[in-house]
Amino acid sequence: QQQEEEQEQQQQQQQNASDSSSGGGDLIPLTDMLQMMLAAMICWAWLVSYLIIFVPNRRNLMKRYKKPHHQKTQNNTKQLLHDFDEENVLEVMGDVYYDRPKGILGRIVDKVLRTDLAYVTYKYPEPEGNAAKNNEATKLADEQHTDGNGGVVKFVEKKIRTYHPYHRENVAIWVLKGYPLSGQPKADIERDVASFQSETAMRNQKNRYNVILVAIGWMVFLLTSALYMIHQIDLVENLGIQNQEEGEDTSLAWYYFWIYLVVILPMVAIGLNYLQWTLHFWWVTQAGKVMETPTKVVPKSVHGDDLDVDSRGYVAMI
Repeated sequence: QQQEEEQEQQQQQQQNASDSSSGGGDLIPLTDMLQMMLAAMICWAWLVSYLIIFVPNRRNLMKRYKKPHHQKTQNNTKQLLHDFDEENVLEVMGDVYYDRPKGILGRIVDKVLRTDLAYVTYKYPEPEGNAAKNNEATKLADEQHTDGNGGVVKFVEKKIRTYHPYHRENVAIWVLKGYPLSGQPKADIERDVASFQSETAMRNQKNRYNVILVAIGWMVFLLTSALYMIHQIDLVENLGIQNQEEGEDTSLAWYYFWIYLVVILPMVAIGLNYLQWTLHFWWVTQAGKVMETPTKVVPKSVHGDDLDVDSRGYVAMI
């Protein structure tokens, strides 16, 4: 009689679960909730990896163009500054052609992303010093673009991100020794370095660490929530209070957990950020074309379209 009562109770629980799922609306399976938590944890892990891997490496790359030194301020405090590094950087003269976004969609994207692109053109720098000679990229470029064609002058033309959205002529271009295609306008480098070396920017450095701590806190919370969800799936499976069509499986839940934690998380958080940094480093130092005749030439006259821009854009002929 006791066994019959237990069977009736189990049947009643299963019937209640079936009625709640059919009459009370669709219920979210625990396995789906588990995957949502793990996916959210991966997003936070990507943010932590981005702030630890990409941001410092990008800033260090820009610092390679300028030599650091300390200067005393009026308050008798030392301020870190960066000047031209003659040992590792070459200075050449060149032009900057501002690549204005075309079309409605292009201008909308430019407004949202705030990414102004331009083309910098300068004379191909001849390798100097042992550092340049020992660089494989420089050796390859040197074999292909030196005076093998009767001393024909070669030009480098590459796309860059600019802080000055207008055409410029005869401006200083800084090139890393060993990377002849790494030319960047001096004004843009100084603006970029100043954006994270000013006193205000140094004080705001703590905000990045605070964001990292908050993101790590969310990762720990979501990880513990995922483990608790697996525990609930195990209880539901053992008690049998589940629909036959949407049965919860503890072994499947653990399978999802380890796939997200061991495979997907490193690929997304570390792999994508490392790939992003590798592509950015290549774009800054090695992307570009070497040609005899530049294609992006600064116009000698200003048209109406060049003036019909927002407050950020204007034309400067230096």
